[in-house]
Amino acid sequence: MSRVLVTGGGGFIGRHVVAGLLGREHEVHVASRSDSASIGARWHRVDLMNADQTKAVIAAVQPEVLVHLAWYTDPRDYRSSLDNLRWIEASIRLIRLFAAHGGERLIGAGSSAEYDSGHGFCSETTTPANPDSLYGVCKNAVNQIAASASDELGIDVGWARIFFPYGHGEPSSKLVSYVAGRLLRGLPAECTTGDQFRDYIHVSDVARFFVEMVDSDAKGTFNVGSGVPVTVAEIALTVGRILAAPGMVRLGARETPPGDTPMLVADVRKARAELGWTPLLGLEDGLRRTIEALTAERAI
Repeated sequence: MSRVLVTGGGGFIGRHVVAGLLGREHEVHVASRSDSASIGARWHRVDLMNADQTKAVIAAVQPEVLVHLAWYTDPRDYRSSLDNLRWIEASIRLIRLFAAHGGERLIGAGSSAEYDSGHGFCSETTTPANPDSLYGVCKNAVNQIAASASDELGIDVGWARIFFPYGHGEPSSKLVSYVAGRLLRGLPAECTTGDQFRDYIHVSDVARFFVEMVDSDAKGTFNVGSGVPVTVAEIALTVGRILAAPGMVRLGARETPPGDTPMLVADVRKARAELGWTPLLGLEDGLRRTIEALTAERAI
């Protein structure tokens, strides 16, 4: 059992990670700006932009493992927001304090946005990290800095490049929640033509990856995706079929954003080989689980 501090533990992915770590009987602490709570976890209300608050929580918890999930993620502008620069500063400060207080293992949440998206099928060992957004540049910078400084800091560093997570609790503007939410209200879901291939993975499998990383000694960068390309249109239409409203999915009603990447899919062989991790929930089952949760939520 390890003493683990999870930043962003009240967020979409974080709440699932916290639950998974509690299931492994770790001593789990959560640094979050929210007042959320999980039975068994110890919550610390912290703004990581505040240096004094960050110092205080690290000194109080003295974590052995740091799972760093917190970042600026507003769907409207996260790719270009200057808040990404603030998160580089906050993350490096957090990592240095963690190491200075005896921390041993950092596991950070990165993104498929760190890759050169022109390659389509992304491998940790062969696809260059050449981001085309400020978000991707900043995420990759934290990964590179932490990994390069790991020996001097005396910590191990693992980094998860997450592809396209979905599930209950995701922002309502995200594809699955948007389409399901509109159809559940009896409204049409207006989408692009949906020709883009993406790699969607249920949040429960993403969380399980982080839990496996905590319990392992694996280091380096890992892709976290399904490894299965699926078009945006197929996802939207599957949601429509599950809700018995396929005709309410309006493909082509929106313009595809300029420069949108035609294909972005993960090579997940490294995670399978080094961690024994592979996604357990297929797309159909994951979508059904998400829709059931959204339907139950609306019934309350």
